[in-house]
Amino acid sequence: MQHERNPRKPAHQPDDRLFKAVFRTPAHVAEVLQECAPQQLLEALDLSSLRITGDSFVDEQLAASMADIVMECESVLKKAVKVPLILEHKSNVPDYPPFQIMHYQHQ
Repeated sequence: MQHERNPRKPAHQPDDRLFKAVFRTPAHVAEVLQECAPQQLLEALDLSSLRITGDSFVDEQLAASMADIVMECESVLKKAVKVPLILEHKSNVPDYPPFQIMHYQHQ
């Protein structure tokens, strides 16, 4: 008996789904923060307590074009600190990335 393979449909935005999957893992986020965040911030946070929340700061108007993941961890003062991550995969490097992020923040 010969089995027919079902052709898979192409994944919709596979790069976005990959980034979201990776950055929903607290250990991966902690690694990125340890490499990129200022030392003073790292000293104030307990990255071992990172956990994903169900929160989002992206409104309905932007939800179709961008995503965020909000994590939370404890500070050294034992207070909860939200760590929002705005995820956007670029095919091309924009001329002025900081201005693009500012545009997102003020929409």
